[in-house]
Amino acid sequence: IFVVPTSLISIVVVRSMSVKFWVKDGALTKYESKVSGTRKNQNGDDTDIERTTTIEIKEVGTTKITVPEEAAKKLSDVHPS
Repeated sequence: IFVVPTSLISIVVVRSMSVKFWVKDGALTKYESKVSGTRKNQNGDDTDIERTTTIEIKEVGTTKITVPEEAAKKLSDVHPS
């Protein structure tokens, strides 16, 4: 169990939020979200906050998975083809 001290909890008032998407050949390649607002700091004063998060999606379809022989047998016993 993870306990968060109440002194660390603050309410954020969001002033603006946006999301931007990049698409290439019909596939999502990147997205970005921006949020800005205010929150109360530990002294009770309003503090401006801004956060930008950018996620790039690369090398889709290149992951290779090797299933150990024993695991493959157990899977085939449960879900025969």
